[in-house]
Amino acid sequence: MKKAYLASLLGLTALSLTATTSWAQCSNSTLNGTYAFTVHGQSVTVAADGSSFTSTGLIDGVGQINFDGNGNLTQHDYIVKNGTLVPGGATDESGFHTGETGTYTLNGDCTGTAHIVLGPGNERFLQLVIADNGRSAHGITSRSIVNGSPATLQVYSDFQKLEARR
Repeated sequence: MKKAYLASLLGLTALSLTATTSWAQCSNSTLNGTYAFTVHGQSVTVAADGSSFTSTGLIDGVGQINFDGNGNLTQHDYIVKNGTLVPGGATDESGFHTGETGTYTLNGDCTGTAHIVLGPGNERFLQLVIADNGRSAHGITSRSIVNGSPATLQVYSDFQKLEARR
C-alpha cells in the first residue's frame, strides 16, 4: 500500500512540475502579424495625497496593430474620450490616427511590455499578457504621457490576431 501511494505521489509531483514549466514559451516572435484591438477605460485625476481619484473622461476605441515578430510595432486607431475623437497625429480618410510606432518585449512566461508613440508628446506604456499561442493578447496601460505631461489612465486593451482571408 505504501509503495502504491508513494508511486502515485511521485507521479503527481512529476506531472505538476511538467505542467508548471512547459505551459508557456513566448518570445518577441510570438506576436507576429496584424491584430484588431479594442480599448476601454477612463482618464482620472488623483488627489495629491493619493487617497482618492476622480474620473475625468471615458475612453473607448478600436484599431489595428502590426507586430513584426522582432520587437517593433505600428498601429492606427480611432479613440474617443467622452465621445469625441482624441487629438493626435495625422488621420486617414476614415478618421483613424496613423503613423503610430513603437516597440515591445515578450518574456518566456508570455508576459511583456510595449511602448507606443502616438505622436509628439503622446506615449503609452503597456503591460501585456499573451494568450492562445499568440493569437490574442491583453494589455493594461501602466504609464501615459499626454501632451508632454504624465497622465493617469486606467485603460485596458484586448487584441485578436486577424486571420488570412480564404
